[in-house]
Amino acid sequence: MSEEFSSKPVGVRLRLFREKWGWSLPATARRLRELSAYTTGKEATVSADTVGRWERGVSFPRRKSQILLCQLLGVAPEDLGFSVVVPPVPARPHEGATLAQLLSWWLDTTTDRRMWLGPVLPRRFWPSIYSVEEDPLDHAVWSIGWYRRSGESSTRDSYARTLTQLHTLAQLVREAGTPSKPLVHAVASIAQLITEFAFDQRELTVATWYYSLTMVAVHEAGDQALETYAFVSCAHTHLEMGKAAPKAVLMVLPYALPEDMEVLPAALRAYILTVEAELRIRERDDAGADRCLKEATAAMSLADHEEPPAWLVFGHAEFAARYGRCLLVRGQVEEAQRWLEKALDSLDVLNSRRRAAILIDLAAAHLGQGHSADGCKYARQGLQFATEAGSDHVMERFNQLYTLLYRLITEPEVMEFLKESLQIIGDYYKIHRHPEYRHYPIAPAQWT
Repeated sequence: MSEEFSSKPVGVRLRLFREKWGWSLPATARRLRELSAYTTGKEATVSADTVGRWERGVSFPRRKSQILLCQLLGVAPEDLGFSVVVPPVPARPHEGATLAQLLSWWLDTTTDRRMWLGPVLPRRFWPSIYSVEEDPLDHAVWSIGWYRRSGESSTRDSYARTLTQLHTLAQLVREAGTPSKPLVHAVASIAQLITEFAFDQRELTVATWYYSLTMVAVHEAGDQALETYAFVSCAHTHLEMGKAAPKAVLMVLPYALPEDMEVLPAALRAYILTVEAELRIRERDDAGADRCLKEATAAMSLADHEEPPAWLVFGHAEFAARYGRCLLVRGQVEEAQRWLEKALDSLDVLNSRRRAAILIDLAAAHLGQGHSADGCKYARQGLQFATEAGSDHVMERFNQLYTLLYRLITEPEVMEFLKESLQIIGDYYKIHRHPEYRHYPIAPAQWT
């Protein structure tokens, strides 16, 4: 900050920073109210006239308003002539914030900064982000089912498209004021899908934000099944990423499940039970794991007679993959191999991400049995699909294979594959983590 700028009155500095963002007095006041609702759960009593009085020096902002101004404008307190301590904008919104308040804050943040809260496509693809669908509610349901079933495009492509859909839904919520339940449910479903994409790209802060948005939306929509799925999938992802212990997840899992599991769709029950089985295997509770797998098999047989919700895709291919994964963790590699091959045969060829995960587990099963040739074959295919999917999460799972590969390093095919894979992985991270490709989130204070 220059000496000339620091000598200006507080009101003049505030006006200059506001004009730098191109905001009017009413727009600035509205943004302050929305930021207050996000951080405290209550809207601040700030009007355009209040901001004008601050700028003219007629009145001086109180402590809470000083903090909000610094967070909103993304400046240090001393830049505005304040002496308060400004905390970062939290990744999770306040529990008292409503869905409409969260989406309004999200719209302003992403539109004003020309950036989404998460990695998106390069700038040349941005114009499509501002398109408006003719029937966004029907399109939201259709797109969720399409993304989950086909997986044709990369994770990053799907990420940007679902953010586009959320932008359209957020605009409808803002126009409606009090959104209808179908509209809230569409927001919840899309937000849950974006949460999974963010986890897949290892964007934990971003995933936390969209998970919070999902939970606010499902509470307002009253969808217990989606709320349960969102919690379990989030907990399981944290487990896979090494951010949570199996014992801790097992302790909190009962609080997330309804008393009567029969109220949930059969496919969802099968998914939850396979997750619980893996947790119990990791905790060496073999009897509990066997019970969960038996109940999951029974639930999966009932799933064929039900129409699952659009946001859930858990068919026989996914069930076989999860079952094989459980057996792989347990060390029953031969039986795990049979289940994983069954999952691979019944999986849609277009879904690169899920195919990559199954192939990597199948490679682990073969390498665990000392089958170096077959292990390298499946590992090579898994690496190819993981690269096509653009999935950081699956790529991290592939990195776990190196422990098994190094045990067989004396085999010629293993040595050849190690050289090949290291080159491919190096090129992958060079492309996908390059600053010109990867756009990190921008929001007040925390990310500026």
